[in-house]
Parts: sequence; C-alpha cells; structure tokens
Amino acid sequence: MNVFLLYLSGIIAFAIIYNSSTISIMERTRELATLRVMGFTLKEVSKIIFYENYLLSLIGLILGYPFGMLICRLLVIAYETELYEWPYYIQGKTFFLTALFIAVFVTVANFMSRRRLKRIDLLEALKTRE
Repeated sequence: MNVFLLYLSGIIAFAIIYNSSTISIMERTRELATLRVMGFTLKEVSKIIFYENYLLSLIGLILGYPFGMLICRLLVIAYETELYEWPYYIQGKTFFLTALFIAVFVTVANFMSRRRLKRIDLLEALKTRE
C-alpha cells in the first residue's frame, strides 16, 4: 500500500511541478525571448525557470511538512476505536525521503520543460503585443 501511495503521490507531484513550469514559460514567453535576444544563452534562461521551480518546491516542502503531520494525526484520531488504535509515529527518514523524491521530480520536470524553452520562436514572441 505504501508503494502504491508513493507512486501515486509521485505522479501528482510531477504533474503539478511540470504544469506550473509550463504555465510559467507560456506566461513569460515574451520576457524569456527578450532575454535570449539580449544575449542570454538557453542555459542561462533555463536556470531562471529551474531555480524558480526549486524555490517553489522548497517553500512547498516547508509548508507541507506541518500540514502533512497534522493530517496524519487527524487520521489516527479519526480511525481510533475501542478495539484498536493506530500509533502516531513518523520516522525521521520520512522527511529526508520526501525531500529527495521532490528534488528528483523537480529535476525531471525541469528537463522536460527545457524542450519547451528551446521551441520558443524568438521573432514571433517579440512581435506579439500584450
């Protein structure tokens, strides 16, 4: 069951990270094209998006740890009956593994979104008026 939950949460985390990266690139196409025309390399422009994703993921981890612990505690309380009781215990390695998996998902999503950055038509992006 834990492996299934890990797999499912990984898919959801990857989808959220990839979609936020794609939306960020689409909203800022003109800005990113301007940077490329000004002399920034694709690698430098990619770093802007990559670091933004890593920062958002770090903030999400910092906010997500206490909320995850709270939800876990509430589930333990909700399923407690007179016949049995679940222990509320979270191992320290759980936090490390969570951060590691999120870092992997962010890295994979960043490399997949890099293709979208390569496909930006600089001339067309700069012609559009907002």
